[in-house]
Amino acid sequence: CGRVDAAGAGGLLGVAPADKRRFDYNMDGFDEYGGLPLVGDATIRSPCTSLGEPRPGAADNDGSTFPGARRDKDKKYGDVFASGQVAFSLFACETGGRWSSEALFLIRALARWRVRELPVLIRTSFRMAYLRRWWGLLSCTLQDSVAASLDLSDRLLQRGFPASDEIDALASLRDIPLPFHSRLPLNG
Repeated sequence: CGRVDAAGAGGLLGVAPADKRRFDYNMDGFDEYGGLPLVGDATIRSPCTSLGEPRPGAADNDGSTFPGARRDKDKKYGDVFASGQVAFSLFACETGGRWSSEALFLIRALARWRVRELPVLIRTSFRMAYLRRWWGLLSCTLQDSVAASLDLSDRLLQRGFPASDEIDALASLRDIPLPFHSRLPLNG
């Protein structure tokens, strides 16, 4: 799983090797989509315009940005979809944390696939644990991405590991005396 060129997605026929389009993920051997290799793109959409006004339908309809996201991907990858050689999944979310039905289906399907070989007695428990874990990770990643897009000068929110001087600055905060005394015992 990872970013893959459109030409390299499952060895698509009819896509030129020089094609520069890229999918965000590619999965083979996943049987939820009729046995076809699964390719997809992730996108974050805002229900508000850059002026802070709601997009059409956003005030009344949850997930109103998802049809537009789907149209954009259909324009970009229409020839790939039409080939019938791959299944496509749009992993869309809104800045407030709403996920598209395709994203919900994909994560649920991945959890079912992940526990398929476990004993029946524990399968549901493990599936629920995976779902909780994955949605927690995805939700935090979404909000980190939104926060990073709001303040491009904030280097701590940028992708990758922060520089050591930033880690030292954060670590030194623990030595600042608090304005009150906690009644909790010190840890270590």
